Amino acid sequence: MGIKIKPNDSLRDDLEHQLRIAPELENFVKTTIVGPQESTTIDRRKACVFMALASKSFTTFRAVFSLLQAGSFLEDSAVLVRVLYESTMTATFLLYSDESVVDDYADFFMYRNWRDHQLVKALEPRVADNAFRPADLKEMESQFNEVAGRYKNGKWTELSAEAMAKSADSHLPDGYKVFTFLYASIYRQCSAYVHSDVRSIQAQIQENAEGIVQISQPVSKEHSGRLMYAANFLMLVICFVVSGTFYGTKHVPQWNALVLKWNGTN
Repeated sequence: MGIKIKPNDSLRDDLEHQLRIAPELENFVKTTIVGPQESTTIDRRKACVFMALASKSFTTFRAVFSLLQAGSFLEDSAVLVRVLYESTMTATFLLYSDESVVDDYADFFMYRNWRDHQLVKALEPRVADNAFRPADLKEMESQFNEVAGRYKNGKWTELSAEAMAKSADSHLPDGYKVFTFLYASIYRQCSAYVHSDVRSIQAQIQENAEGIVQISQPVSKEHSGRLMYAANFLMLVICFVVSGTFYGTKHVPQWNALVLKWNGTN
């Protein structure tokens, strides 16, 4: 579907340009990815999981745009860019996975709900038991017993995020293989803010000539531009996948115009 995405490195740090493109991406979703979404190539459950994750991505994208437009929430924006990466990458990974993988993803709540309940019960038995009705607890335990054998490592997949990124990229055409590249250049850096490791605070601690330590959150337009660039790139790819999966070539003209604006050709 449409022309190949060719990122323009000279616009990678250009916050103003990236902010101008974001509303047009939102408009593409509002005006094209609407109405019944049907496919003869994927089953209903996979389609529902995929579109739910895509919809989640659209919401996160709007949040990233709002924060970077405000210009004072760089750290929170970075956290949300990682969330956006994971939702778009997981959606694409599952779209091209076997149904059994989709089932493991979709049924994981049956395992996780009971395990979380057990963790609380180990600390506060009365609080845990009073949190649910007896019938609900019985149902949760029954669901857990039904699927527990599928999640021996406590996760819905044995693959790492990097491995899923490579798998997702392997199914995308040239120009759209974004996940492996952004895993190294954006995802790992944003993870520092998610996990609050030392990299997330280094830039905040400054000592002046008098030896006074000041703690503040610096905001770099270039850094902000790179985050918005990553968000736009991820949004372009998930829109491409959704549109191609459910609408074929219907939206190619709008898509081509959007890509050309993003990379500065038009």
